Amino acid sequence: MKSKCDSSKILYTVAIKRILSREDNQGKEGFLAELDVLRKYEHPNIVCLLGVCVEGREMLLLYEHASNGSLDEYLGSTDKLISLTWAQRLEMCIDIAHGLNYLHTNMKDKSRITHRDIKSANILLGKNWEAKIADFGLSKVHSGNLEEASTINTKTIAGTEVYLDPEYARTGKLAYDKTYMEENDKGLAPIAQRHFEKGTIKEILDPNMMDEASELGLTLKEIRMKTLKISFEHIKLGVENFSDDKCIIRGVYGLLYKGTLQDNNRHKKVVVKRFTCKEYGFLKEFEVLFKYKQENIIGLVGYCIENEEKIIVYENASKGSLSMYLNDPSFSWTKRLKICIDIVKGLKFLHGGDVGQDVVIHRDIKSSNILLTDDWKAKICGFDLALTCPTNKEIEYDINDVVVSAGYCDPLYLETHLLTKESDIYSFGVILFEILCGRSACLDDVKGHNPFIDDFVKNHFQAARLEEIVFEGIKKHILLKSFAVFQRIAFLCLHQKREERPTASDVVEQLQKALEFQEAYEIRKAKLDRTYEDILHEFSRSPESYSTMRKKDIYNILSKGILFEDDKLFKF
Repeated sequence: MKSKCDSSKILYTVAIKRILSREDNQGKEGFLAELDVLRKYEHPNIVCLLGVCVEGREMLLLYEHASNGSLDEYLGSTDKLISLTWAQRLEMCIDIAHGLNYLHTNMKDKSRITHRDIKSANILLGKNWEAKIADFGLSKVHSGNLEEASTINTKTIAGTEVYLDPEYARTGKLAYDKTYMEENDKGLAPIAQRHFEKGTIKEILDPNMMDEASELGLTLKEIRMKTLKISFEHIKLGVENFSDDKCIIRGVYGLLYKGTLQDNNRHKKVVVKRFTCKEYGFLKEFEVLFKYKQENIIGLVGYCIENEEKIIVYENASKGSLSMYLNDPSFSWTKRLKICIDIVKGLKFLHGGDVGQDVVIHRDIKSSNILLTDDWKAKICGFDLALTCPTNKEIEYDINDVVVSAGYCDPLYLETHLLTKESDIYSFGVILFEILCGRSACLDDVKGHNPFIDDFVKNHFQAARLEEIVFEGIKKHILLKSFAVFQRIAFLCLHQKREERPTASDVVEQLQKALEFQEAYEIRKAKLDRTYEDILHEFSRSPESYSTMRKKDIYNILSKGILFEDDKLFKF
C-alpha cells in the first residue's frame, strides 16, 4: 500500500482481510464488531488497524503486516517447531497476556472487551516475534465498573470449541491435534486439567522444550549458585568469629547467629546457620530454599562450602525464634494470631504443589523453626528434614528415620509409616496450642513425667476446661468469639483421623476470622476507652463536687452512644 499523503513514495506492506458476504449476515456483524474495537483501542499486543474500505458488497479491513504469520503455523509444523525456542514461547505468552490484560482491565473509557475466540491461529507474530491478538469478529464490548463489566450474557456460544474456557498448556501441539482428540473429543484443555490435578503435567509437555528448559534451568542455576556463594572469612567476620553473643538458636543440626555482611559498600543484616552435623541436612535445606520462594519461607541470601564448613545465610530475622516469646505477656493475642496466619500461609505454599513444583513436607514444624523479623513477620526455616513428593502423594518412610522433634510428631506418622501434608498440619496444631498456652510442647508435670502438649490439651478440651490452660498473660485480652474460632480449628489440626484434619487453606480462613473478631473488638474497646476518658475529664474539671459537674457536657458525651461487643450502638 502506498500512502496518499507521503510524497516519498514509500510502499507499505499490509495485511488485508476481505469479509465474505453470508446469508445469515454474520460476516457483516463480524466486520462491524472488529471495526468497533480496533478503531478505538490501541496496544502493542493488539493488531493495529490501518484502514477500512466499504464499497458495494465489499468490506475490507487493512492491518499492519505481521511478517512471521500466526502462532499456529509454528506449533503445528514440525519443520518450524525448532525455530521457536522456549524463551521465545514464554515471551509470546507474556505478550498475549499483556494484550488480554489491556482488553479486560485497562480501557480508558472503562469499557471491557471479551475476545471470545482466543486461539493460536488468532495470534499474529511481528518481525521481532512479538505476539499480537487479532480477529475481533466475535468480540463483545461491555461497559460499567469492573464487577459489572466482568460478565456478559449472550444468546449463542461462539468461538472455537476446544479453546472455550481452556487451561493454558505449554506444549508444541495444537489444542486440536489428533493425539488429543483421540483421547478426548474436547481437545487439550480437559487433558491438561486432568494431568494438573494428578500432578503429572510434565507427561504432556513437548520433549524438545523440556530438554531446552532443562538446559536453560541448569545454566541459570549455575549462574545463581555463583552469585550466592560467600566466603567463610566474610561470614566469620560478619558474626564476630561465631561468638556466643551472636548466637540466637542452638539446634540439633546447627547453630543460628545474627550477623551483618558487607554487600556493595552497604551493611546487610542476616541470620547465619552453621551446620554442626556436616553430613546431614545442609543439602536438603539448601535445595528447598534455592527452589521455593514465598514471603513466609525464610529467604536464601547465600551459602558457604569450604573445607569442613557448611553454612547457609538467611535473610534478616533478628528477633529470633517464636519459642522465645511464648510466655512473654507483652506478646499480645493479636500479634500471636498474625504470626499463626503467617506460618500457615507458608505451609499452604509448601503444600500447594504448583505446576513444576512438588509438594514439600517440612517434617519438623515447631516453634523453634519459626523465625521472626524486626516487624514480627513469621518465616518458616529448618528444612533439614524436608521431603518432596508429587501432588497428593504419600511418602512411605523407614521407621529408623523418624527424627521429628518430640511433642510435635503426628502419631499416625509413627503408626502407619506414611508421611503426608497432614503430618505438618498436626505439628502446626501443636504450635497453635503453644501460642495459646504460653508454653513449649514438652512439659514437666508435678509427677516428674514429660507429657506432650497434645495430650495435655486434649484432656482439658474433653473436660470443657480448655480456658483453664490459656496463658494468664494474655487471657484477659482475648475476645470470647476469637477464642472459640481459634480453639476449634486448633483442635481439628490434632484430630486422630488424618482425613478429618483441615487443609492449610482451611486453617488460614479460620484464623483470619479469629483475627477479624479480635481486631474489631479492640477498635470498639478503644472507642469506649476514649468515652470513659472524656467523662473522667469532665469530672476532673469540677473537683470540688460531683454535683457541680457540667451535666450538659456529660450528656453530650453519652448521647453519642456506647459500643457493645455485639457491634450494636446503644443510644441514650
